Amino acid sequence: MSVPTFTGNPNNPTDVSQYIAAIQQAIDIPVADINSVLATVAADGYGKVFGSMNLPLMPVVVGNDFLAGALVFDASVSIAAKAVGLYDSIDIDFADVQAQLLNGNTVLDLGEVDLDLSNPSAPIMTVNNDTTLLTRAAGVSEFALGYSRQLFRHEAGDLFGGLRAKYYRVGMTQAATRLGNLTDAEQLFQDIRNAEFNFDSNLGLDLGVLWVSENYRLGATVMNINAPSFTFPGLDVSGYSAGPIARLLGEEYVYTMEAQLKLEAALFSSNRQWALNAGLDANAVPDPFGDDYQWATLSAAYLTDSWWIPGARVGYRGNLAGEKMNYVTLGATLFKVFNVDLAVALNDVTIDGTSMPRGAMLNMGLELSF
Repeated sequence: MSVPTFTGNPNNPTDVSQYIAAIQQAIDIPVADINSVLATVAADGYGKVFGSMNLPLMPVVVGNDFLAGALVFDASVSIAAKAVGLYDSIDIDFADVQAQLLNGNTVLDLGEVDLDLSNPSAPIMTVNNDTTLLTRAAGVSEFALGYSRQLFRHEAGDLFGGLRAKYYRVGMTQAATRLGNLTDAEQLFQDIRNAEFNFDSNLGLDLGVLWVSENYRLGATVMNINAPSFTFPGLDVSGYSAGPIARLLGEEYVYTMEAQLKLEAALFSSNRQWALNAGLDANAVPDPFGDDYQWATLSAAYLTDSWWIPGARVGYRGNLAGEKMNYVTLGATLFKVFNVDLAVALNDVTIDGTSMPRGAMLNMGLELSF
């Protein structure tokens, strides 16, 4: 960036106006480039990871004649993290540049840009902007007690009903790093490590029915019918200017587990070794970061009673809301007890010129009866 030296008459409005125009022309291009980069970071620069697991030996199912049904004890934990850019465009104000020049200022205040003209041949431009990388992490602990029993018996099949009460302990941490203040990547990770979790608790309730026949099964479950919510404090925004980013970061963050209707169906062969399964979320619900999920799944499975011949599964799952990611899934059951499933996204992302799947999921578990 090169700014010409002012050689005109400071009392001549024409000379001053021409010099202001030269300054504006000199900084328009670099500011436009920076705005473009910041907008790209905010629109495309995000990452997300998640994982979950059941506690060992969970779930536990206990059924006997005295209960006239079955009790299910379950406990699980999950954690997810997401980093996303919040874009604040660089706005330049040339309104009082003339007054600053007439006062002999060598550092011009142009709003979000300061221009140091001490050395006109090598001016220094400093940007004061609130574009931010916001990182959130959420941990969910769930403890559940369920009860189910047969409601109706018919020669065509049996109708079962059940309910499940859940205790949620949800933790949330947030870290905001202004990109203008970021000096190195280590600072970013330090901000994340120093962030503290805040916790909130609530109860959830699920209700469901299942129709079971010899060769097919139909089910419907309403998850979190009471829509439990969790509230977390906002961030310290003392270093931010008043505006939408400061308001977003400073306000309380509320995560609501909205009610969701899940539908399922399965078709079995006469020997029950082949199965076709389908599932559909009837409505979209947000995760702890506000990303909507509404899954549709379809899979075919081969079931086996052999310890040595593995069962196999292949299928598809797609998110009908939010990012609308689609996955192909492959799975196997080894030694009748060990399940392993892999899902790979059909959507691609390009990083450093290399195209790769946008997401992948791995699930492993044991099923034991005793």
